[in-house]
Amino acid sequence: MSVSRVFAPLLAAASLGVCTAAVVPATAVASGAQLYTCQKHGGKAHLAGHGGKCKSGETKTAWQSAAPSPKTATIYTCKSSSGVERLVSRSTKCAKHERKLTWYQVKPAKGQSKSGTLGTNTVVPPAGTGTPPTAKTEPPTLPAAPTESPVLAALKRALAEAKAKTASAKEQLEAARKAHEPLVEAEAALEKAKEGETNAKGKTQQTQAALTKANTELLTASQEDGAAEEQLEEAEEELLEAEESREEAESSIEVDEEFVGFAEEEVREAEEELTEEPTAKELKNAEKALEKAEQELAVEKANLKKAETTLSEHPGNKSDETKVENLKKKVAEAEVSVEEAGEEVAFYFEEVESAKEILEEEVAELKEAEEEFEAAQIAENHAKAEEALDYEHVEQAAANESAALKKAKEAEEALTAAQKAQSEAEAAAQGAETKLEEVEQEDPAGKTAIEQAEKALSEAVAAEAKAAQEVTAEEAALA
Repeated sequence: MSVSRVFAPLLAAASLGVCTAAVVPATAVASGAQLYTCQKHGGKAHLAGHGGKCKSGETKTAWQSAAPSPKTATIYTCKSSSGVERLVSRSTKCAKHERKLTWYQVKPAKGQSKSGTLGTNTVVPPAGTGTPPTAKTEPPTLPAAPTESPVLAALKRALAEAKAKTASAKEQLEAARKAHEPLVEAEAALEKAKEGETNAKGKTQQTQAALTKANTELLTASQEDGAAEEQLEEAEEELLEAEESREEAESSIEVDEEFVGFAEEEVREAEEELTEEPTAKELKNAEKALEKAEQELAVEKANLKKAETTLSEHPGNKSDETKVENLKKKVAEAEVSVEEAGEEVAFYFEEVESAKEILEEEVAELKEAEEEFEAAQIAENHAKAEEALDYEHVEQAAANESAALKKAKEAEEALTAAQKAQSEAEAAAQGAETKLEEVEQEDPAGKTAIEQAEKALSEAVAAEAKAAQEVTAEEAALA
């Protein structure tokens, strides 16, 4: 098991979808405050077995629960209530019956060396085995400065292994497909035939819908054409009535023309009577006489007022009293003259108004005759327009029906072609299925081999993705 699955998945085991962290009983721990890991050259590592011993070719590293100063590399474990302990990642959450522990790398004692990479400490040989020659001639080396955390390095190695597995799975899949090429070609041909069959069915459905629509439009156009023909028959009947009305209108026009001429003559006579009769002249004379009488009355009233003022200033003056009495008589006479002139004006005014009323009646009769004449002309024009409009409507309805019939025929031809194409596509799909069955019989293991290769590739891609996520998470945690 690689370090990338111990200190990445050692420190992020669950992310690869399998449990890669080693689990050891409590007896594998050297003491209550220490544990050991064993690591092969090249990165393979695991928790030390019973008694904290490593196998031949492995290097043992000690870890302690107390944090040294300065701090060294760390690993994490989940320890169950029964004492079973397993390595996990920094971000892993332990189960409910477990508790999480942090372990720090123990510094090398004298006679040991450290390369700076997790799991590469050299363990002091047991007593009696002798000291390596290098221990006598070479002084102990100082620890090298680490370039990145051991956990991140392990995670990156795990990612590299995952990528290599993905590439290998791709190669194996390509090899399986190449080894069973006739089967792959048969499956591709069947898929293509099925797609063609689906497209052909869709085209048939579309053309069927188009034909249904065209038939509906044809039915509507036929109904409209029948309705237009009925309207034409009604229009022809209305045309006959319009022609009769036109004839009556022509006769009415002749009568109306005579009536209009007579009405115009009556108006002219009424106007002449209004202007030539003495009534109008006498009305003007009477109005002038009334105006003169009103002026004289105003003068006499003014003289009377002046005389009354003078008499009030010289009361008892006989001359002034006589003058006032005379002026009062003149005022009374002037008022009588004004009243008589007013009556005369009223008389002649009534005469003039009567003449005007007669003139207005004659003018109204003339206007009525002209309106009747105009109405007859409008009726004639309307009858002609109705006749032309109905003929146009029938022609348009017939043209619409012809176009709808043509469209329906085209839709029917398209449906026939689509149904033929669908039959051909179904036959091609059936042939492709038969061909695939024959190939599968000739190569019964081919399909299973390809499916297994595809599954392996899918699992490898998923594992690579999870490994990449673990590297990203660890880098974020260290940042």
